[in-house]
Amino acid sequence: QYESSKNIGDIMKALEYLFKFIVQSSHLHSKASTIDRSFNKFQNSLLGFFDKLNSMIKGHPNRLTTAKTLKYFPHTIPELNKILCLETTCQVCQHCARALCSRTLR
Repeated sequence: QYESSKNIGDIMKALEYLFKFIVQSSHLHSKASTIDRSFNKFQNSLLGFFDKLNSMIKGHPNRLTTAKTLKYFPHTIPELNKILCLETTCQVCQHCARALCSRTLR
């Protein structure tokens, strides 16, 4: 279980850099394409990614996962705000917090 928690921690650490890349790619794509539908598809894919990440967090609730998530996840919020509306960004943060607390509250 330590190894899987370490992997989730590594994922959380990499998120900041991944989102910088994702945001830049999204901006370049939106300049090349004027179709809003593709941006909506991109946002839905991004939200699906967070759903899967939250499921992984729920599956490995321990101090290491919680600590790494709390350390690195906040760094992704400014990048999320560039591509999601504030309300959606807040929902992503709430879902992440619920995933972290899911086993603690039982």
